[in-house]
Amino acid sequence: MRQLRPRNERWLSACLFGHQHKLELLEALASSPDGRINLTEVARDRGVTPAVYYAPVRDLMGLELVDRVERVPGDRRQWYQRGGSDQVWAAIGSLVHSLREFAPATSQSGSPAASMSTT
Repeated sequence: MRQLRPRNERWLSACLFGHQHKLELLEALASSPDGRINLTEVARDRGVTPAVYYAPVRDLMGLELVDRVERVPGDRRQWYQRGGSDQVWAAIGSLVHSLREFAPATSQSGSPAASMSTT
């Protein structure tokens, strides 16, 4: 029987959502008090570059779970906000919380293949 053991949060995110940073993006959106995020700020908090979130945010925009906020004149930053219902985002927040308890803290090492074992 093949078993996968979660190596870290990014590994789990890659396995479940197809992108190693999508889980942390979902967490940022779900936990934002006003439902808005800036990718530069999220990236700074996570120690990565904002570019790692471009593909996941496009995916979420395609699902209409995220909307691009119109820029304020004089502000160069791009903001995104939650789309969809509050009920959906409450469920996403609950899922993110449960997955964080399931997976060890994120480290930069470990690929999905490295965590497979056959028993």
